[in-house]
Formats: sequence, structure tokens, C-alpha cells
Amino acid sequence: MLCRGTFPLSTCIVALLMALGLVACGGEDEAAPPDDTAGPDTEVAATDAFCEAALGLGSPGEPEVDPETATEEEMAAAQQVFAEERLRPIVADLGASGPDAVQDHVATLEQALDEADDGDLDAFFGGEGGEARNAIAQEAAGRCGWTSLDVTTVDYDFEGVPATLDAGPAIISLANAGDEGHEMIIFRRHDGVDEEWEQIVALDEEEAMQRAEFVAAGFAPAGQESSTAADFEPGDYAMVCFIPVGTDASGTETGDGPPHFEEGMLTTFSVR
Repeated sequence: MLCRGTFPLSTCIVALLMALGLVACGGEDEAAPPDDTAGPDTEVAATDAFCEAALGLGSPGEPEVDPETATEEEMAAAQQVFAEERLRPIVADLGASGPDAVQDHVATLEQALDEADDGDLDAFFGGEGGEARNAIAQEAAGRCGWTSLDVTTVDYDFEGVPATLDAGPAIISLANAGDEGHEMIIFRRHDGVDEEWEQIVALDEEEAMQRAEFVAAGFAPAGQESSTAADFEPGDYAMVCFIPVGTDASGTETGDGPPHFEEGMLTTFSVR
């Protein structure tokens, strides 16, 4: 399911991030230094680098391409550039700074990128790649001290979203308790913009992105869970689902109804 693009702001974001795994709070104790020359400062630096890379893995952005106008060849080329210039450095940083517990998962992601020479990132974001991302996120949740936010989707609402969230990195766990597939697209409204979120999400993409910026995305089939990570700056945010009413439980067969946000799947929160 690549680049559904069914509504103004739902471009390639969810298709590239839909296979994130469940983040479980807690983890193993801090790993011991790899040798006698490594002291506390070295451990702290390695942990900081790992947390930064894990945050990037959870919310890596998207290819620089317009899926509404690009040809298949242009999409593939943009995704290949995205894989080499954005994803591969993140994976390399995880390998260099991550604890032993994640190294096999890093190798899985490296192999997935090696196999993505045609721009197909399904192996990275889904299947074993998704499981590897999940395991790395679990390790980060236990080591990095991020805020944990548990969100439940139902038909058609987001539950568990606080009115205010502390600024800084956060792990957002998404559990789908509905009958349809649901996505979670998070935007931050640009400072000084007065339009309501309902007005912004109804605009075409170019106009909407002059008023807000993409922050993070997640997707969960009915009855399943996923996660994403984001570094929240102070401001006003919206969590939106663009999937059409009537979409199947897996999210692969899209319905022909209105977008879920028109049925109530748009919630707002502030970061302070």
C-alpha cells in the first residue's frame, strides 16, 4: 500500500510509516561498557547517539516528491534517494551507537535497504523490517526516558490524547480498537496561523503545508498496534485520520466514503 493519496494531506507519509511496531515501556538495564577503556562519559554519549538515531527511525520524514503528479519512475527514484540519504545514515548511526541487543535488528534493516535498489521500501517498513523497527523502538523506550503516549483509535475517534503534552521526544503507541484500518497523522500549526484545523486539513496540500508542518505518522490495522516517535516542539497540534469510511480492517482496500476526520477523527492538543 504505497502512497494512497486519497485526501489532501495524506500523501506518502503513512504508506512509508505504516508498519511501525508496538512500543512497550520498560527495557533492559543499561548495557555495560564494551571494554575497560569506556567510562561513564562514553556510555552517556553512546546512549544519546542511540536515542537520537532511534527517534529519527521512528519519524524519518518522507521522500521529496509530489505523489499526485509524479510518475512511477519519479516516485521510485525519489524513494531511492530517501533510502540512501535519509534512512541509511540513521541505520548506520544505530549500528555505531546501539547496544548489542539491537545489532541483529540493525542488520535486518541494512539488508532491507540493500534490497531496495528499485525504490521499493516495503521490506524496510513492513515484514521483518517492521519487526526490527519495533524491537529497536522497545529498546529506545526503555533507555531514553521519553514521554510515552498511548492512543486508541475507534470508529471514528482518537482516545487517550491529553489536552497538553510536555515538549520533547515522545513515543506514541497506537492501538486500533475499531473495525477499519486507522492512521494517525500529526501536524503542528505554524506560529501565527489563525485558521481552525478543520479548515486547514480541507485545503489542498500546497496550501495546507503553508499553514502546518508534518510531524509524525502511524498506521494500525483493526485489532493491531503500532508506534511512532516524534520530537515535539511547543505549539498547537492536530492528530488526523484521512482514511475513507468503508476501508477494510487491514487498510489495504480503501472505502469510498468521506475521510475519517469528517466523521470525528480529528483531535487537537498543545505542547508546552
